[in-house]
Amino acid sequence: VGALLGCTFGLGVHSTLFGPVKYAYLPQHLSERELTGGNGMVEMGTFVAILLGNVAGGLLIALPLVGPSYVAAACLLLALMGRALAQAVPVSPATDPNLQINWNPFTETWRNLKLAHGNVVVFRSLLGISWMWFFGAVFLSQFPSFARDVLHGDEQVASLLLVVFSIGIGAGALLCEIL
Repeated sequence: VGALLGCTFGLGVHSTLFGPVKYAYLPQHLSERELTGGNGMVEMGTFVAILLGNVAGGLLIALPLVGPSYVAAACLLLALMGRALAQAVPVSPATDPNLQINWNPFTETWRNLKLAHGNVVVFRSLLGISWMWFFGAVFLSQFPSFARDVLHGDEQVASLLLVVFSIGIGAGALLCEIL
C-alpha cells in the first residue's frame, strides 16, 4: 500500500509539474487563430489518455494471476515510450531566459492569481478550467461505485460511463474552436 501511495503521489507531482507545459508550448508553435483549437486538442488528448488508461488498467488488472504484473509492465513500457517520443518534440526557446523561479508554491500561486485577476477574461477562464477539472476528477472517481451501487452494473458499465464522459469532454473541447 505504501509503494502504491508513493507511486500515485509521484504521478500527481509529475502531472502537476509537466501538465501546464503542454499549454505553454502551444503559443510558440501555433498562430493566434489556432490557439483555441490547439488547446481543445490538448484537452481532448488528455481525457482520451485518461480514458484509455482507466480502461486498459481495468482490463489488465482483471487478468487472473498476472494482472498486477501486466499493469506494472504496461506502466513501465508507456513511461519508456513517452520518454522516447519526447525526443521528437521540437525545441522551444525560453521566452524569458532570465526568469527567476519562485519555489514557494503558496506565494507563487497567490502572485499568479493576482496577476490573472487583473484580466477578467483570463481569470474567468482560469476558474472555468479549474472547475472543469475538479468536477471531471470527482465524476471519474465516482463512476465505479455509481455503476455498482446505483446502476447495479459491473466493470463494463463503469467503463461505458468513462467512455461516454471522455467523449463528451473531448467533443466539448473541440467545439471550443467553433463556439
